[in-house]
Amino acid sequence: MSQHTALKTRIARARELAGLRTGQAARLLGVDRAWLARVEAEQEPPTEALLAALARLCRTSVAWLLGDAPRIPESTQRLLRNSKLTPRDRETLLEVAGMWSTPEEGAARGRGRP
Repeated sequence: MSQHTALKTRIARARELAGLRTGQAARLLGVDRAWLARVEAEQEPPTEALLAALARLCRTSVAWLLGDAPRIPESTQRLLRNSKLTPRDRETLLEVAGMWSTPEEGAARGRGRP
């Protein structure tokens, strides 16, 4: 997923990678399922509170949801260089590594969240 991917795609992808359906995420966030679906379809703007709560729920950052590309941890870069992943697996690994790393954590710890 590129840095310029639409917000709706990032919100839906974060939710999917967290293993949540729209209804489940809505219940956990305390919002209406239909409203969350409209946010994911970019028919409604997300509130700052929703973005923060969704980032916590999906173990990512608001920056990632908004499209800021975090630093890819060195361990992930090594894995990409030294493995025989399919192009799709490489893309997924980069997406997950980017989603679970915040710029501050990556710089401070050199790795993403478990």
